[in-house]
Amino acid sequence: MGKLEGRVAVVTGGSSGIGAGTARHLRDEGARVCVTDIQAPGADDGLLFLEHDVSSAHAWLRVRDQVLTELGGVDILVNNAGIFVPGMIADIPLEAWDRTLAVNQTGILLGMRTFADALESSGHGSIINMSSYAGMQGYGTSVAYQAAKWAVRGMTRFAAHEFAPRRIRVNAVVPGFIDTPMLAAGGQKLRDTVVRRTPLGRLGDVTDIAHAIAYLASDESSFVTGTELVLDGGMLA
Repeated sequence: MGKLEGRVAVVTGGSSGIGAGTARHLRDEGARVCVTDIQAPGADDGLLFLEHDVSSAHAWLRVRDQVLTELGGVDILVNNAGIFVPGMIADIPLEAWDRTLAVNQTGILLGMRTFADALESSGHGSIINMSSYAGMQGYGTSVAYQAAKWAVRGMTRFAAHEFAPRRIRVNAVVPGFIDTPMLAAGGQKLRDTVVRRTPLGRLGDVTDIAHAIAYLASDESSFVTGTELVLDGGMLA
């Protein structure tokens, strides 16, 4: 039996990259998994898929109702959905700023708020929020992305305090550079630069993040809340 046998998980942004790898791993650990995204997965992994814009409060309510109806409850919420739009303070379009924060920050607020009652009812609810290496330092190419990922860390700690009396644990994962389509879009030069800067000498793999999320979702981490698990190959060291 897997460590998540009998649990129900919702993974946003689960059609590709870290989200897809996480959804498959949680399934392999015994969970029934609902994947949400604005586009369907490329392959049928036997997971429930729901189309979902995480910046919409109405869409969150619809997803919650469908998950409770089809899967009977929820124990794990992985707030993974995110977008990256480059832009420095001097020139980022306000529309790009607003959209990035709507998805990467407000989407997490809506997810935690919408599923709080169901997670409390499970008796062992766990929320895992996706931050980033970019949310722990100042250098970068997108002020909106970094602002949102910094905010995720603060929201996670706040939620851990607020939800502790309801037996809901809230933690964040902080990936470094992971081998995903988002990174690939930056080109080979970026990949080579990142590998040189990473003490472990490689990019992260989606399975590195998926295993960490499964740990935070399981009873193995029952005394862990309000913290951040950094998986960056030593870059922040």
